[in-house]
This record gives sequence, structure tokens and C-alpha cells, in this order.
Amino acid sequence: MKPAFYVVSERKLTWLFCLTLGMYTFYWHYKNWKNYTQAGPDGPPPGDAMLPVGRAIFPVFFTHALFRIVKAHAAEHLRPLVWRNDRHATLLVFLTVLTGVLARQQDRGVDVWILASLWIVSLLPLLLCHRTAQSFINASCGDAGGSGNDRFTWANYLWMAAGIALWGYVVRSLLN
Repeated sequence: MKPAFYVVSERKLTWLFCLTLGMYTFYWHYKNWKNYTQAGPDGPPPGDAMLPVGRAIFPVFFTHALFRIVKAHAAEHLRPLVWRNDRHATLLVFLTVLTGVLARQQDRGVDVWILASLWIVSLLPLLLCHRTAQSFINASCGDAGGSGNDRFTWANYLWMAAGIALWGYVVRSLLN
């Protein structure tokens, strides 16, 4: 049976996050909402109009709801989580907005090296916040280590290759 949320190992999440410059989080949000919509009785109430793509594109508006649903799911399946999910969601939203703002400051005349350094440094707490959330999601689905999705697929390798190319573009832009 498919888990109610996106189960992935923290190792795999870290590699995909880092090599795609954090863009993996869009897929991460999409898969969590997509799995939830397809979870049968554990999914949303019948008739609830839920668009996983929209929730992935605008995660800042839906992260709190996702974390509340994950925590409730865990409790319903006798896997209660000791998790301050609302605080965690607020931190994740703040970090998402911060990295987005930093990524767009180049047009405002901010020194590109300072900006790039701040942006790359801001990705670390965002990654750590996603890893922590993933550990709770995995636990809520009964796969604490995420072993059900620890191996890399050909699609993962394609995304990582595209991410490496993007990293190359970023570094090249900084050097010019």
C-alpha cells in the first residue's frame, strides 16, 4: 500500500536538495500532497478540491496544513509525534521566503558575491528544516528511516545532472 505521504530517506533528500539548489523542495511538496490525495481513507475528505501542483508551487500557503495533517495521521495510526509542527512550519515558510528574497536581490544592485554567499548559506538551514520535517513524515508513515525510498532512480540522476549544470551556470555567472 502506498504511504499517505512522501517517504524518502534523509540521505536521498539531502543529495537531491543540494544538487538541485533546493528546487527539489517543489517536488517534495508535490509528492506529499499527491500521496495524501491518493491515500484512500487516510486522504482528504471526499469532495475536497486539492491541487497538489498548486500546493507545490505556493508551499508557503500550505506548509502549516501539511504538517498538521501529518501529525494527525501519525496519531490516528498510533505513531504519535512529539513535534511542534506549527513552529516548524513557520520556520520552514520563513526560510523559504528568505531564500526566495535573496535570490531576487541581484537586480537591486547588491554585490553578487555577497548575495550568492548569503543565498547559499541560507540553503543550509532550509535543508535542515526539510530533513527534520522528513523524519517526522517518515515516522508518521511507519518508515522512520525512509528505507522504502532510499535508492536513487534514473529520474533522480537526471535531476541531479540538471542541478549540477545549474550549479555550473551559477558558478560561471559569479566568475564573469
